[in-house]
Amino acid sequence: MAAPRNSFAGVLLILIGAAFLVGQVTSVDFNWTFILMGLGLAFLLRNVIERKAVTVFPGVLLLLLGITFYGNEQHWRIFREVEFYAVIPGVVGISFLAEWLTRRKESGNLFTAVILLAVSTMFVLSSSHYFDWNIHFEWWPVILLIIGVYLLIKRPKKSGDSSSAKS
Repeated sequence: MAAPRNSFAGVLLILIGAAFLVGQVTSVDFNWTFILMGLGLAFLLRNVIERKAVTVFPGVLLLLLGITFYGNEQHWRIFREVEFYAVIPGVVGISFLAEWLTRRKESGNLFTAVILLAVSTMFVLSSSHYFDWNIHFEWWPVILLIIGVYLLIKRPKKSGDSSSAKS
């Protein structure tokens, strides 16, 4: 097996070569979105090859962004029904969720994932005209501001807290 530092470069070169080969022998139009998807796959395959979950977040993020941008360029049905911007927070939220599931079960990653997925869901519902923000809640950005300030000022709990160790 190759040294771990060479696995990412090897997987990346294989994916780029395969993409260009497919572009030459088929009618698939190779564009920049395939580079994003290839980088994402390379990061994810690196996790499998090295048996460590160290690059899950960038792998999922780049793969899903590549798929999202490609779908938007190809006018997939979902992008005809909703605004493109509505999907992006969900893509980032799914990346945080994948990181939380595979690597560190830190509540911050899960909390961020849930917030981003909720925001994306609201954007999708709003842009698809199933939910009208003007009628229900026009000051929704205040919720994002409050959550952001909370995340910045909250202090992480220390594992060796002296107040709980007193007898």
